[in-house]
Amino acid sequence: MADANSALLRAAERALQQQNYPEVVKCCKQVLKQDRRSYGAYVLLAKALQGTHHFPQALVALRKALELDDSALPAWLVRQTCCVALRCRYCIL
Repeated sequence: MADANSALLRAAERALQQQNYPEVVKCCKQVLKQDRRSYGAYVLLAKALQGTHHFPQALVALRKALELDDSALPAWLVRQTCCVALRCRYCIL
């Protein structure tokens, strides 16, 4: 299962580089079905949601990532971008 999730996360990263946001969402949701504690899946999901301007949903994914690891920089950086786009309207964790 871990190998399958790792492969899905790598596929999500490649899809994100190609701005194929629906594929990123699909891969991340598959990972999260198996592992609800996948920090990487939540961050990639948030980036894809941000890319499609679904900022409130991206912040929900980021909140979950930060609950898992509040010291990891990637989630905070994506959160900052979302907050700027929303003018901090939804940015209370």
